[in-house]
Amino acid sequence: MLGNDIIDLREVATVTHRHVKKIYSKSDLEIHSNNSYWKILALKEAAFKCLRQMFGLNSYVPTRFSVSEDFKIVIHDCGARVH
Repeated sequence: MLGNDIIDLREVATVTHRHVKKIYSKSDLEIHSNNSYWKILALKEAAFKCLRQMFGLNSYVPTRFSVSEDFKIVIHDCGARVH
């Protein structure tokens, strides 16, 4: 079962370099701007929840996930892909 998180972005602090460093993989840094932070964070969390259900992945390390340029695929560094 997957769930949705709802965040009121008016209440959230500005994205800093520290935030980006904790979430973006090296690949993400090359192809995505900081303006995509919230989209990338949401995609990575959803992919983790999916992989946890499918394969028992038990630790969420955002930098181990990469988001494709078109935001349609999230790839874990073990090779698993979520479309």
